[in-house]
Amino acid sequence: MRSSDLVLGSALVACLLLAACGVPTWDPALHPNGDPTPADAGEDAWLKVHMQSGDLFVLSEWDQPGAAGDLTGRGVLFDADRVQRATGSHSIGRDSIALLETNRREVVSRFSLSGLSVFTTLTALTTVVCLADPKSCFGSCPTFYTTEDADRPLAEGFSSSFARALEARDIDRLGLVAQPGSFSLVMRNEAQETHAIRHVKLLAVPVGGADDVLLSTDGRLFATSATRRAIGCDAGGLDCLEATQARDDVEYASRADEHDLAVREEMILDFGPANGDLGLVLSARQSFVTTYVFYQSLAYAGRSAGDLLAALERGEPGAKERVLGVADELGGIEVLVQRSDETWELAGSFNEAGPIAADQQVVRLGERSHDSLRVKLRMARGSWRIDEIALATLDTEVEPTVLVPDSVMPLMGTDADDDGRLEDPEQYLVTSQGDAHRLWFTIPNADAQHLFLDSRGYYYEWMREGWLTEEDPVLAAAVLLQPAEALRMMAPGFKEIEPRMEELFWSSRFRR
Repeated sequence: MRSSDLVLGSALVACLLLAACGVPTWDPALHPNGDPTPADAGEDAWLKVHMQSGDLFVLSEWDQPGAAGDLTGRGVLFDADRVQRATGSHSIGRDSIALLETNRREVVSRFSLSGLSVFTTLTALTTVVCLADPKSCFGSCPTFYTTEDADRPLAEGFSSSFARALEARDIDRLGLVAQPGSFSLVMRNEAQETHAIRHVKLLAVPVGGADDVLLSTDGRLFATSATRRAIGCDAGGLDCLEATQARDDVEYASRADEHDLAVREEMILDFGPANGDLGLVLSARQSFVTTYVFYQSLAYAGRSAGDLLAALERGEPGAKERVLGVADELGGIEVLVQRSDETWELAGSFNEAGPIAADQQVVRLGERSHDSLRVKLRMARGSWRIDEIALATLDTEVEPTVLVPDSVMPLMGTDADDDGRLEDPEQYLVTSQGDAHRLWFTIPNADAQHLFLDSRGYYYEWMREGWLTEEDPVLAAAVLLQPAEALRMMAPGFKEIEPRMEELFWSSRFRR
């Protein structure tokens, strides 16, 4: 991107994202430091109230609304152009609020519990590792553990849902078989985030006569009685067979390109003769490329990150596509099958987000008959860690038994009675850094069960103080308007931290 394009992008980004080019909007970088705007809120506690209309209240005093009441407080009202319109006392209808934004973590949970979305713009509470390198901070949606292995996460929920507007259901294979009776999982918030969890359920399938039960990329479950490994694996001249033979934490992982984080790599697998209703089984997790890109994008946005999230919550036309542009540019793991004429046909893709726990999914290849089945994986170089690859014959689709928690017991953090919140689809269980809950389930008294985790919710990342030093509306515009160029600009910074990012990331995980 030319420098002139970047300057133009910074001037247009608010129009394109915040108001869908309907009215002029305010870019904080274009105002002097003395302007009494949200970007100059100072050290005292404040609450920004982003409205569905695009208006903005900045309150210095406020009261929490009741179940159906208004939010009241004292402060300044700005219109969509960020021109000051009124000061003094205000009463704000809760249904007209798109997003709340505050610089005090202690107000987050009580507003979230009242059904309002809250973004924390600044926190002074952080680990030594995060202070030294803010892009390496541990970040995660809810992480889930068993009692037997309390330090190794089995799964992480809804990792792509970093705003209420992106709330989604996420199904993860737990990779264990549970016997009839009581079964529990521990759910933790181990990062500087606010989690709003709508439900956590288990999907249970009897072991029966199937060798295994596989989760497809479209959320369906299939029994399989035949799974086999590749007989050859080539990744750009490197033998990748040994690293992908079993789900054993021995992963295939490459390094990102130093000039462009979106540069692709390919892996070609040979399975020999194969026929039937086939699926490619992948166990993989994202590397820290996506984590770095997400954090760097927030850093560029700086104090206008709340405006971007508010645009998502308002449903501004095109806002979702622009905010997710860099993630789409990185993409998932594409799965292609070689035809008889040696050309390649796209069969599907693996897109499970998150660097914490590898998930296993099957990409359906359909009915096929090959004397020598060759499959190609195509992905952004250095963006994925692949633990296992296999070929499965899919027998029948199976319907799971849905298990809801019998009880939800707080272990750390809030003392509130959380029973029932995960059962009511209109409520959320809201957690902050360090909170932990034990979820108890009853496994049916019939047979041992394959278990899958079914979670739904969203989260808001807390803005780190160290990120604010990199606030740059020009580069933020590039992320939104020219994601391919943004990934090229971010490549040198990521390469500098890449060798040590895994160690730093895990060492900043927060436990009370």
